[in-house]
Amino acid sequence: MSTVAARPGEAAAGRHADRYATTDMRVVTAAEISDFRGLLRTAIEARAAAGTPKASPVHPFLLSSNTYEQLVGQLTPAEGPRPTAVHLGQQLWLRGLVKPGERVAIDLEVLAARREPRGVRLAIRCVLVGGDGTTLSELRTAVLLVGATEPAAFGVMPVAVVRDAEPDPGPVESTAVTCVVTRETVDRFAATTGERNPVHSDDGAAVAAGFPGRVVQGMCLVALIVEDVIDRFAGGDAERIAGVGARFTAPAFPDEALEILYTTTESGPLVGFTCASARGPVVKGGWVRITAEGGESDDNHDHHDSGTAA
Repeated sequence: MSTVAARPGEAAAGRHADRYATTDMRVVTAAEISDFRGLLRTAIEARAAAGTPKASPVHPFLLSSNTYEQLVGQLTPAEGPRPTAVHLGQQLWLRGLVKPGERVAIDLEVLAARREPRGVRLAIRCVLVGGDGTTLSELRTAVLLVGATEPAAFGVMPVAVVRDAEPDPGPVESTAVTCVVTRETVDRFAATTGERNPVHSDDGAAVAAGFPGRVVQGMCLVALIVEDVIDRFAGGDAERIAGVGARFTAPAFPDEALEILYTTTESGPLVGFTCASARGPVVKGGWVRITAEGGESDDNHDHHDSGTAA
């Protein structure tokens, strides 16, 4: 069950407009975890993990997607075409993976809204809390509602955090890989997550929104990259992923070749990444934070003060 509420603020010049929040509750099933992780493993042509599959580190995005859709629906007019949502950036911090049968509370809030020439930019914060009351993860999303005129501007748009600085990183090693996100993967990602943005499923809707054709979901691409990072840099252990961030700079399209460039250093727990097509950068400033094997992350970043707005 979910509840969407407008938080009345101070209206008039020099005051904040309404604040919006929504809460939801989900029970994570073993089938959800297996299906989503299996989708990602198949898409990167990797063997299924041995034993009972652990949740993807990006699973919190899957759990919050329906709640996010409900909130965005509350912010847009009931009549007329719904604005197209374009993700500009995503950051995710993890304190633990969700587990089968776990009851998860989802608290989602719009921190700020800002009018822009193409629509309204939103800064959204989502916190997932496990059945024992422990915070599992926090997501910060920057999204542009193309063509929207509501809600009215309020709040202070957070400053982007691209990736954490590493003191004296030492020599940087680079690894380049090529991937192709197929139409089948895009369709399966939408079906698995419940994502309903038509620019990802319908060429006509994508063209109407200004794209040459349907677009790969930004978080689909990031989820595939994270799965690859787990294998390449985290010893195949999804529980070692402590955080993920990325800024989306241009759309990726199904069935086109994408080059992913990973950068690592000996002294730091971060894997940096970018992604580009033949047209130019698609994702920049990407990072995945990895804990030491059997240890804790040295991430001292204050999640509550960071944002994702570009």
